[in-house]
Amino acid sequence: MLIKKVLKISKILVLLNKRSLTKLNKQKTMKYITVEEKNKTNLEKEVQSLIDKGWEPLGGMCVDAVGTGSSRFFQALIFEG
Repeated sequence: MLIKKVLKISKILVLLNKRSLTKLNKQKTMKYITVEEKNKTNLEKEVQSLIDKGWEPLGGMCVDAVGTGSSRFFQALIFEG
């Protein structure tokens, strides 16, 4: 009787372990990038190209135009896969 209980518990533990491993294997990884361009049009083209490849914008576009006479445009993107 004790052997049967031990075997039953062993089978349950094996099943739980397999489920845990399956969940771990299904977890997604996330990648993060920041794209920078010198003008808005180029940034839009680059971001659209990345969207077409499965990337998603994270937040809005940022502009750095602090008294330099030229601007830089930024966009953060993430990829989950």
